[in-house]
Amino acid sequence: MIYEIDFLTSDEVRRINEQYDKTTTWKDGVVSIGENVVDPNFKVSKQLDPQGVQYRYCMDVIQKKLRSNKDIASVFLLDDLTPPLMTQYDTGGFYGKHVDSIDIQNLRTDHSITVFLNDPDDYEGGELSIQLGDTWHHFKLKAGKALLYPTGVIHEIRQVTSGHRRVALMWAKSMVDDAFIRYELINFARGIQNILPFMHEKEEDVTKIQDLIVPFEQVRSNILRVYGNIS
Repeated sequence: MIYEIDFLTSDEVRRINEQYDKTTTWKDGVVSIGENVVDPNFKVSKQLDPQGVQYRYCMDVIQKKLRSNKDIASVFLLDDLTPPLMTQYDTGGFYGKHVDSIDIQNLRTDHSITVFLNDPDDYEGGELSIQLGDTWHHFKLKAGKALLYPTGVIHEIRQVTSGHRRVALMWAKSMVDDAFIRYELINFARGIQNILPFMHEKEEDVTKIQDLIVPFEQVRSNILRVYGNIS
């Protein structure tokens, strides 16, 4: 139920970081867009001002990426997303154990998405830690990678002990209300994706593999017709 996504190119990451570097006025991350007020002893971060030119530039880069990468929406069945929170955790920054709100900006939150904007070597600590059952999983992905996970899980941002951690945060509503069906359809699509690279190894096998894949796509599409909210 936790998925890594290749999201931004190195050039897009560079352009976003240039906007972070230009920013002189920050919003306190204790009061985030669409989030409840959080005890300042429980969360220390800052965000680009959503009214500022730097934020609008970053949002434009991310929204263009979402529009151009059709696989993200189709594989993960995204119906709608919140605008990104362009966030930075400086040295000493953290966010204690919590669960994200079930409703952010009048949007039901099924998926939480973290887009990593700088590399793990740029900062110490700052892991995104997610609890699944009795086990904690810790993530510091390369710049440009995104992590998608269920909004209802307990998670935290461990304290940054040096450097700074930059991320874009989004929440998404799924086309599918039923959580079990939702993640089985995602796994189904990811399985099909894993087969596709083999289509290009031998040209004579392309038609054969395509014929094998189509019935699986048919099953997934028909399940989505029944369980999905498709307008």
